[in-house]
Amino acid sequence: MKKILVVDDEHDIRVMLDEFLTLKNFKVKTAQDGLDALNVIDDFKPDLAIVDIKMPNMDGVDFSKTILKKNSSFSIIVITGYAAQYNIDEILEIGVKKILSKPLNFSTLYDTIQKYIH
Repeated sequence: MKKILVVDDEHDIRVMLDEFLTLKNFKVKTAQDGLDALNVIDDFKPDLAIVDIKMPNMDGVDFSKTILKKNSSFSIIVITGYAAQYNIDEILEIGVKKILSKPLNFSTLYDTIQKYIH
């Protein structure tokens, strides 16, 4: 069973994604911000992460940079409701596979996961 780490500071988003991905036969672990995710990732060893950009403590960009420095082939899908506030090209240049806008289209999310999960 493939494993996905969901990182988002919004509790409802974490729960919604956990339920959706579990129904799609993924093992899911959630974290409320980048720092929390760093504490989870080594033990959980996910195949892919879905990461919000705007979070307290450590945002999705800094989390992605930290993880991709350790493992440049790790698959990260960024989700955001604030795409206009960020330079999308710069985020993709650090190695993020895809950026999806909130509210999420679950069909698009699932297709994106299938494309990038190892």
